[in-house]
Amino acid sequence: MSHSKGNLSTEEVEYLLEAGVGPGQEHATTGGSQQVVTMRGDLEQIHLADIFQTLATAKMEGMLAVHNPIEHRQVFFKNGQVRILVSQRTTNRRIGQRLIAAGMIQGEDLRKALVQQRKSQQPLGAILVKNGFISTDQLEEILAQQIEEELYGLFTWEHGEFEFYRGPISDPATQDRLENCPHFAVNSLLLEVARRADEWEDIIASIGSLDEIPIRVDGFDAQSQPEAHSAVLHAVDGKTSFRSLGDQAMLPLFDCARAARDLVKQGALQCATAEQLLEAAQGHLELGHAKNALMVAHTLRSRCGKQPLHIVRALASLLRSCNEGGLACLVALEAAQQQNDPQLALDLAREACSHNPHDLAAMSFLRTTMMAHLPPDSPELATTTLQLLDGLLGDGDADHVLQLVEEIEQLGAKTPAVLLRQARALAKKKEIEHAVSVFVQAAEAFSAAGDRAREIESYELALRLDRSRRDIRKTLRQLQMTPRKRLIRVLIGLATLSCVGSMSAMWFSARNFEQRLIQANADLQVMLAGRDFQAA
Repeated sequence: MSHSKGNLSTEEVEYLLEAGVGPGQEHATTGGSQQVVTMRGDLEQIHLADIFQTLATAKMEGMLAVHNPIEHRQVFFKNGQVRILVSQRTTNRRIGQRLIAAGMIQGEDLRKALVQQRKSQQPLGAILVKNGFISTDQLEEILAQQIEEELYGLFTWEHGEFEFYRGPISDPATQDRLENCPHFAVNSLLLEVARRADEWEDIIASIGSLDEIPIRVDGFDAQSQPEAHSAVLHAVDGKTSFRSLGDQAMLPLFDCARAARDLVKQGALQCATAEQLLEAAQGHLELGHAKNALMVAHTLRSRCGKQPLHIVRALASLLRSCNEGGLACLVALEAAQQQNDPQLALDLAREACSHNPHDLAAMSFLRTTMMAHLPPDSPELATTTLQLLDGLLGDGDADHVLQLVEEIEQLGAKTPAVLLRQARALAKKKEIEHAVSVFVQAAEAFSAAGDRAREIESYELALRLDRSRRDIRKTLRQLQMTPRKRLIRVLIGLATLSCVGSMSAMWFSARNFEQRLIQANADLQVMLAGRDFQAA
């Protein structure tokens, strides 16, 4: 599994690191210091240097979380200085690479230390010092260089998001980790970033982006290149980005990028084509590395110029496979808006909605395209219109709904279902009387169409808004009286009358018997008084 020269392969290092990181160490957390986010944004909209400058100028204390689909970093600000926490796994991997590149240890030494770490769960640096492979000073120097490069590397991120949590860190574990981290003055850090900026511009102008994937050009001998350039050429595999080549070539990001720039200028390397990027992304997906595939998709999407349609569709499909339906919808929608062919625009708009059925912009564009190219009575157009109205209502945009209903009315396509949406929008705007009136109109329209269930539903909605409408209550009561209910009511009435009649007959019979009994008793008393015992 090892490379020549005794170095460890990436797969071998990753395997040895798999159990070398304890639970919860993969991503640093701030424990009990998760206050409300006071700042957040997208790195494509605002440069990280501006964020650092703002936080340093305001002398804010807190944690800046920066993340993209693959990586996550936490930078802690206090008194104009910063510290960065890097996952233990990343630290272990890069310490070994740096020590080998510096000639301080051999690949076999790193292998033994990683195997020992799997058993002891101790930091890799501590194991290397304990075994006498390096000194404490050497370890501290390597760690400081690594952390400094991690900070500088943050400023090269083109895709990602950030959030700033203001307030001191209260988690003891995080505090302990920060105590062992070197700190950097923000102003000095930004000066170094600015110093590197000109060369970074030249690098980016040559390679396009650090997230691009380089491809080797046949005919160039890696052995004839300087050591750094040769290491970069050996690391190129058609699926690793310029940014990740540093780990493979065991070079700091800046040195790796400079070597890659030179190789691109010499014609030894070139950026992958769109097809090659898609192939690389598909390879990441097949290995279960959806985050890596997503970064490749972002890289392809960021390329300037109009991409061929088959690339756009493949990119949208890739994004959806990465569970990014929103981005997939946006890619397809942008392509649809650029088409001159009406049928192609319609097909792409449909694809956009299939990627994200709840995207209002996609639904609106699809409906507009349908209105231009489908018959006014098209069932698909009617369905899309209702979905758009429902989406706007769910978004609370009642004004947009009413505006759309007005356009529909002008086209003569105002159906009872549209009336229901109009009434709901009016209700949201607290125009109760008007909303009740529209609900009644919808009920009458459903009645004319023979849809009794929707008619009843419309009247019920109207009655909920205005309980004082006796006319609606009466109409609703009549509508709810189905033939079956009428028959049941008649039968109940007849049964009730029968019971009342029977009870009345029994009462009269009992009353008559009681009167006869009283009369008999009186006659008996008279007979007894006259001693007519035989008659009595």
